[in-house]
Amino acid sequence: MTTSVKISSKELKSAVKSLNIVLKDNNNKEAKECELIIDKDGVCRLQDRKDNARYILNTAKCELDANSNILDAVIGFDTLYDFVSALSNKSEVNMRMYDEILDMESENMQIKIGNINHFKILAEDKIRQSVCTIKDAELSDKIKTFFSSYVSDDMSRPIMCCVDIFRAKDGKIKMTATDAHVLAINDIESVSLDEDYKEITIPNQVCKLITKFDKYDRMEIAVDKKDKENFVFTIYDGETELLSYSILVDANEHFPKVELVIPNDATKSITLSVDALLKALKGYTDKNLDDHQLTFDIADNNLKISNIADENQKSTNVPILNNEIGEYQIRFTLKALNQIVSSYPKKSNIKLNMSYSNRAVCIEGEKIDFAMLMPCYLNNKYAN
Repeated sequence: MTTSVKISSKELKSAVKSLNIVLKDNNNKEAKECELIIDKDGVCRLQDRKDNARYILNTAKCELDANSNILDAVIGFDTLYDFVSALSNKSEVNMRMYDEILDMESENMQIKIGNINHFKILAEDKIRQSVCTIKDAELSDKIKTFFSSYVSDDMSRPIMCCVDIFRAKDGKIKMTATDAHVLAINDIESVSLDEDYKEITIPNQVCKLITKFDKYDRMEIAVDKKDKENFVFTIYDGETELLSYSILVDANEHFPKVELVIPNDATKSITLSVDALLKALKGYTDKNLDDHQLTFDIADNNLKISNIADENQKSTNVPILNNEIGEYQIRFTLKALNQIVSSYPKKSNIKLNMSYSNRAVCIEGEKIDFAMLMPCYLNNKYAN
């Protein structure tokens, strides 16, 4: 008898390529295998063998062997990856599983994989307790922006390699990320956080996986009742589950208390066009001057940007839309400045709030409610 599956190649490719992020750094045999599972309700999913990452294949149409009420097939991942990588996004993949063979066919391609292991019973789901649910309609965009611009990838400081969900002093639930050079904080809409948890971190690996999805409107975070360090992150589009990923999170590691480093001094600001500022910075980024310091000379309605390391390089002018400061001079590292400005929509404005020479500059704008950047040098003419 035969079990068959028909599925959109686009969805299968997306699941396989995302699963590759989980598996590619592993060298042992079991870690390089995946499981294709069809449960008794006809739901088809692809997952790694340790059940850390699970992708529901929502377009799959399944027909189980009449003698089975479940199928769990173990497949060599590299072979599956090579097959789907060659497919177009507009085709359909037909799979047939019989005896110990998986037969996959699409377009003019066909492949047979032998020695497929079949199992009749799946392990029971672990007992989990939901500790956080986020129903923010812009969650996908916020996570992508935070991950690309603010999450550290320096594994020597693993606690910064994450997005942190925390309960702020004002009682609101916020998300934050920092790489120790720049920092961002955003409010989250429609969120519930268990009272026993002051914060929950979304690790780098989880962020990397969920940024592969263009849209989702809900994330549920649960913890294993027996193993309080085993967290499960599941994202949904409506009622459709897109990804479930479990990972150990060290309960003794805590994200830096970002509210303690936010300046509370009175500030004055300038308002700039994001697009105009990015165009001015491009002249420096194109020359790979990331580590160089740029001087901002502020006067009236003009911002003059110059490179301290190259006096012969022509300065650039950016119009100031609103100037509360008057005359002012400040200096930033190009890489950190560009990192923050690039996270804002081009067709928007940002406000740079400044106070004393030993204080961070706080930036306000669309999408990112609050960002923070330390200056390299400040000559504040109105400070005491």
